[in-house]
Amino acid sequence: MAVMGMAGEMLLTPFGALIAGFLVGLISPLGFRFFTPVLHSKLKIQDTCGVHNTHGLPGVLGALLGTLLTLLATADTFGYRLELLFPLVAQGSRTATDQASIQLSALPLTLLLATLGGWITGTVLKINVPRCCPAARHKESPGLREVAEEGSEPSASEKEELGISTLV
Repeated sequence: MAVMGMAGEMLLTPFGALIAGFLVGLISPLGFRFFTPVLHSKLKIQDTCGVHNTHGLPGVLGALLGTLLTLLATADTFGYRLELLFPLVAQGSRTATDQASIQLSALPLTLLLATLGGWITGTVLKINVPRCCPAARHKESPGLREVAEEGSEPSASEKEELGISTLV
């Protein structure tokens, strides 16, 4: 699941990881139970593979968790890793609150791009494009003929159509 997308590089204790995993284990089935019917009935969105609940909701949770961990980013909590994760915060040119708001602002942009990509994909898939020329659609294929009864030999014309050599 995608809960650790933003928060994966941050200092997260084993207990914090356990809580994050528990929340994802809770949010994903609840999304299937309560949110998927709303998406289908109100917005006419069909999530046949459950991508929204498996990746979307945990990803939003990961972004919120990453924002929370960014708010808590101090030299005391992150130690030497603060400069690796948030160099501008470590240098003092940006506060932890500013960094958290920047990280949180990435969430609506990500959701917008995901929605736009899904809409474009759905629109392209709804286009009725002929897969082959109309004349070839109705042409009989030799592979779709009835099978001869067991023990009988195909005729010479059937052998030619099937590509069977008549020279034995």
